[in-house]
Amino acid sequence: MDVPDQPYFLDDKNATLVFPVLLHYQQYSMTEVIAHFAEDHTFFQQFDVMFPPNAASPPWDKNQEYVNDGRLVVYAITRKQRLLKVGKKMTLRNLFEAAGEKKNNAGRDGLELTQGFLNVVVVLKGLVEENFVAAFKRSRDQ
Repeated sequence: MDVPDQPYFLDDKNATLVFPVLLHYQQYSMTEVIAHFAEDHTFFQQFDVMFPPNAASPPWDKNQEYVNDGRLVVYAITRKQRLLKVGKKMTLRNLFEAAGEKKNNAGRDGLELTQGFLNVVVVLKGLVEENFVAAFKRSRDQ
């Protein structure tokens, strides 16, 4: 796995921050790393490469559902346990900004790096997404 020695670094050539991102596919209990995710890219630009239409599915995708054709939904969880849905045009920088916003006078929030990775969850739109959101809220509110 080609992961930088530090959690993030500055790409001097483009003057952008680059982060390692860990994708969680909870439906299949699988994870995948994007070692160099530039702050000015979207998750769906990454998915164009990872899950192109008419390409072979990853071996864990038994039903061949993970295709970047509008079915994939990305969520990030903030330090204060807010669930943020990542929009199709939202860059990684936009996600960090959204996570850092003050909500309900509760002070600043943000995203955490776990073992040097930014963690996000990728689910399928529909029932899989609904079940994930419901389970997250139940777990958070206990």
